[in-house]
Amino acid sequence: MKVKVWRCRICGDPYIGAEAPTHCPFCGAHSEHIILASDWDDPRVASLSDTDRGNLEKALKIEQSNTAYYRCSAGKAEKAGDFEGFATFKALSKVENEHASTILKMLGLPKPDKEHTEECHDAYVDNVKESLKREKNATKFYAESASAATDPRVKEVFAALSTIEADHIQLDEDKLAKLEE
Repeated sequence: MKVKVWRCRICGDPYIGAEAPTHCPFCGAHSEHIILASDWDDPRVASLSDTDRGNLEKALKIEQSNTAYYRCSAGKAEKAGDFEGFATFKALSKVENEHASTILKMLGLPKPDKEHTEECHDAYVDNVKESLKREKNATKFYAESASAATDPRVKEVFAALSTIEADHIQLDEDKLAKLEE
């Protein structure tokens, strides 16, 4: 098999593999957003409308908050010896952080000097319930922002984020169902 270089249209990160991944390993975007790196055309936004800028700024706050929340949740799970919970929350933290980085680039802002912090629960089940609430809010906001977007690139990113966060809802719902068994 010949190895190729792929690139995600949402976060821009490259991936090396024989086939395109089903989901971006960095931001979670679905396969329709994965292209050959040779087909890459930098999809930067030239200028943002007030609506798009405002929605991106709100999205940045959501993603920074969720990154910090998941980082806290991963730490609590690790201390409790719950390695599946640790892995889940660590992965979610990385994905949400990638979303924040993508939004920072779209806004033309540098990465903040100081990391955002959030408190979380001690109990894994409570962190999953909070995660579900956060993901539902994010999914709804991103779907609305995609509909309101005036720039095609902003619309594409918000639509992809809505889909990615919906995947996280499914993950949380599956975790809660398993915990209730």
